[in-house]
Amino acid sequence: MVRVLVPCLLLAACTASTPDDADTDAVDSDTAVADSDTALPPLDVVACLDDPTCLRPLVAAHRGAGPTTPENSLAGLHAAADAGVPIVELDVRPTSDEVLVVMHDGDVDRTTDGTGDVGAMTAAEVAALHLDDGSAPPTFVAMLEAAVARGIVLYVDVKTDRLDLVVADIAAAQAHDHVLVRDGVDSLVRAAALDPTLRWLAAVEDADELDGAVAALPGLQWVELASATPDADFVAAAHARGLRVQQDAFLGDVTWLTTGTDAGWRRYLDTGVQLVQTDLAVELLDAIGQ
Repeated sequence: MVRVLVPCLLLAACTASTPDDADTDAVDSDTAVADSDTALPPLDVVACLDDPTCLRPLVAAHRGAGPTTPENSLAGLHAAADAGVPIVELDVRPTSDEVLVVMHDGDVDRTTDGTGDVGAMTAAEVAALHLDDGSAPPTFVAMLEAAVARGIVLYVDVKTDRLDLVVADIAAAQAHDHVLVRDGVDSLVRAAALDPTLRWLAAVEDADELDGAVAALPGLQWVELASATPDADFVAAAHARGLRVQQDAFLGDVTWLTTGTDAGWRRYLDTGVQLVQTDLAVELLDAIGQ
């Protein structure tokens, strides 16, 4: 059993308090201990993403489960799901014959045994390549179908202006409830014209862009602060507009996640961020008791 220090605001069983109460009811981080086996009840990630009152912290695995599997792979998705990670981030871009494949870079050189630009290759040519585990780079549809089967959500980082292909693949895989589509506000407006009911994550630079995002995307619930620096003022501004916040925490020192005596482990969650995308998803789940 892993034992971790968890502040009361992360525990579903804790009584909700007002901001004023939070100052007076602060938990002593040296003594507030929870068992990760029991700290939080099972998560219905789909319901939580759609429920503005669900303020428990959510974790997204950046490009999959981490260094034990290839990035943006079916193996990475399944490893993340096996570990209890509720959300897996991936990147999509089209081939020359308009098939969306899961690939972060514009070329295949870094992650496969081939070379060349994704956009200059056919889907069949991409499928003939091999990731480090010998598998082929997956199509977006294949990852969507796997996410539905595993009951997790895909955080879709759109690397193309072909939003029509993104929306069409989500519909084809019947994965509407299993996606969080991330892009800039203008791009998401174009996607929303095709399917206004999808779940959006609007990337913004600062709090000055929040009102524009809300006006442009009716029903918007999620925004991403395009910075890895914790920003309590931004989070407060987003919350005041009924928005929840995602931030990235890439390639950081795992100590801040797992050492309760180090105040740094609270640096994101104490600002009120609801979703953290990280390469250390399993470690973060352990740290917050999920």
